[in-house]
Amino acid sequence: MTVTFKVSAYKIIAPEPFSVALKNYIKLQVLAEKHEAAPDSVVFEVWYNSGNVLRRRSDASLSMVITLNDFNDGIFYVKAKVYQRGKCNVLTSNYAEQGVPVLLDRQSAYNETVFRSVYGKIKPQQYTYTANNNQLSFTSRWDADSLYFNFDVKDANLNYVQPGYISLFQTKRYLRTLWDSDCIEIGLDMKHDRSEWKRNDDYELLVDVAGKYIGNRWDAEKNFFVNWGKHTRVKVTPRGTLNNNEDTDDGYSISVAISWAELNFKPRPNQTIGFDIQLYDKDAQLDEAFRTSLSGTNPESNDNTSEWTSLMLYKESNNAWMYWFIIIPVTGIGLIFYRRKKKTEPIITNYKPNAEPKYSEITRKTMEFIQLHYTEPGLSRRQIAERVFITEKYLSSLFNKETGIHLIYYINKYRVDKAVELLQSTRLSVSEIAFKVGYSSLQNFNKNFKAITGKSPSAYRNG
Repeated sequence: MTVTFKVSAYKIIAPEPFSVALKNYIKLQVLAEKHEAAPDSVVFEVWYNSGNVLRRRSDASLSMVITLNDFNDGIFYVKAKVYQRGKCNVLTSNYAEQGVPVLLDRQSAYNETVFRSVYGKIKPQQYTYTANNNQLSFTSRWDADSLYFNFDVKDANLNYVQPGYISLFQTKRYLRTLWDSDCIEIGLDMKHDRSEWKRNDDYELLVDVAGKYIGNRWDAEKNFFVNWGKHTRVKVTPRGTLNNNEDTDDGYSISVAISWAELNFKPRPNQTIGFDIQLYDKDAQLDEAFRTSLSGTNPESNDNTSEWTSLMLYKESNNAWMYWFIIIPVTGIGLIFYRRKKKTEPIITNYKPNAEPKYSEITRKTMEFIQLHYTEPGLSRRQIAERVFITEKYLSSLFNKETGIHLIYYINKYRVDKAVELLQSTRLSVSEIAFKVGYSSLQNFNKNFKAITGKSPSAYRNG
């Protein structure tokens, strides 16, 4: 009986497509169907670090373990060549001709950096970071309709390549590429679930120096990338000449407005979403674009969403204004009744110190105000003093005298106590908790938390 060699009789069963490798080794294995002749040999090819190839011959079990010490975190691909009777058949993947796509993510720690996108017409904070020989500055705003970004890139050499199409994880030519030009890529993790691999709630928007842009999203159910961004508004202004490296350019600016509807997202004040920016710098037409990331993830790939930063949708509370609208009329009425009552009431001469409450009305109102407004980063001694109609100095002196602790310490202690509750009852990140309890600086939060509890927030959560 002659056994005919069929490539369909063999398949790669390890690693699985889109699996996540967390260690410095991984198992490769080909499975032969029953009653099929064993191959003469199997050679595995692993494509990693954007072009490097590792080739290894399997043992008799058609499997082997390889180390990943030389691999960068990011995507690598595994294919197998099956040899039998002088023939060679290549096993790849339904998703990519390069092989089975696998994500290497040995640095799974969360990135605690938080940037702010401010609501409405509040003046946004400008953030700047230097990458390669470029400098990127950006601001962000949001409202009920859209998320807005303004980018300014200082770049002495502006270069642009006409975008093409590639076949990525699917057979049809679907995804337009812009990565070969001076370009930025915005990454948004809407659920902020910090997954190792991009999911269908993770969006990316690429905008190049010539004004071309495309939105891409991974559809985990259908296993291919889909495009979005038809209603996204983009404006690009180059400050120089494209593809002329004999002169010196100033750079380019980009304005982006992304509709929440396109992101299938309903924003809420002071929530956070995952966030990253990749900057592509192409210094000359023959050079590859140099990639850097705001979050510091591996420059070869920004698919490690667990390591992205956070973008906080910051909105100032309107409670302070409401308080003034209420307290001024009420206080005026109260003063009228107080003066009338003072004229008619007899003077009390049998007042006993032991009968007074533990704290004065001013101190009690101070505590109540802190408990109501501790989530607001702008809460201060001056703000509280204005609410209880006394000077800052007298408020601090009275509070310290009656409670035995300083007012600022009381605010920090109350915030830290609330942070402890969130650390114990939720899976929120440390940075998210810091901003929920009123800190605008993660560094200050960590410092005060350790001073009060004796531990860092992470150590406290881990027991």
